Amino acid sequence: MKALTLTLSLTIATVSPIWAEEITPERMAEIERKFMEEGIEHPIIKRQREFSDILNRIAGKHADIFVGAEVGEISKIYLKGETPKEVREWVNASDLMIRIVDKLPFSLKELEEKSNEASALLEKAGYSVQGSSVEAPHDIWIQVGLKNGQPSAEKEILRILPKDLAEMVTIETIGGKHDPPGMVGHVVAVADDGNSFLLTKYEPEKGSLACNSATWFADQACGLRPGQKVEVWFSMMMESYPGQSSAIRTKVVDEDVDGKAAAIRLAIKKRAEDAPPGIPYLVSVERDKAAKQWKVLFASDTNEGKPDAEAIVIKESELIDLKK
Repeated sequence: MKALTLTLSLTIATVSPIWAEEITPERMAEIERKFMEEGIEHPIIKRQREFSDILNRIAGKHADIFVGAEVGEISKIYLKGETPKEVREWVNASDLMIRIVDKLPFSLKELEEKSNEASALLEKAGYSVQGSSVEAPHDIWIQVGLKNGQPSAEKEILRILPKDLAEMVTIETIGGKHDPPGMVGHVVAVADDGNSFLLTKYEPEKGSLACNSATWFADQACGLRPGQKVEVWFSMMMESYPGQSSAIRTKVVDEDVDGKAAAIRLAIKKRAEDAPPGIPYLVSVERDKAAKQWKVLFASDTNEGKPDAEAIVIKESELIDLKK
């Protein structure tokens, strides 16, 4: 992407951090938990409040402010024009690590307007815009869904936009021929109207079942059945359990050539009849050709993700009856 030529003016308020430890995401989560549950205020929590106070004062008076804030690192405040005197005074009076970057070509509002313009042009051309974001000083990121597995031709998509706008935009495709799927798992339920399906993925290495291992995907033309192994491309997901999202594209990985998917489907049905309620996660499926049967083992979210005590046995003769 061609970069715009910018003249940047920098003011840095430097200070040695008052915490010597490394603040990892895990450590930050622990710090926030102790503050919320026990009222223990780590110095970094105090700095968060001070930084938020500065940003609120600036944003309340200066509409062209564009903030990128990461407490614990050098935080940045972006401005379209010259930095107002009072802003520099606020920053210099603080012992926070803040960098002011001014004389930018766009304000936050103008950059968002350009992002909306680009998204509208792509939608008009028939593309499905899944999301967008802006980042100072002049970058726009747009996520485009490709339902039919077309080649992920970002350059071709950008040609739709005017040259000056295209130079600011980065395209990310989802569902394209070479785009990796967002989730691979087994269908364990399909809604009665056929417009959504529940996909689960067993991840024993995580120690427990993660929320994104079970997801309801909306897909009005899915045509899927329980037991099938499926790849799904999607964009945003609601943080619930199970998760909720809309499938941009789905692809069946294992065709049911030997009855494997049918065996899983029947095992899901039997387990629902015999076991306590809960979402099933496929752990393993084995075929015993000599005994002419399948052994299907599940885990459940009602048992902390632990595998069931016994596998469900599906005789091949049952599969013949299932097809009738």
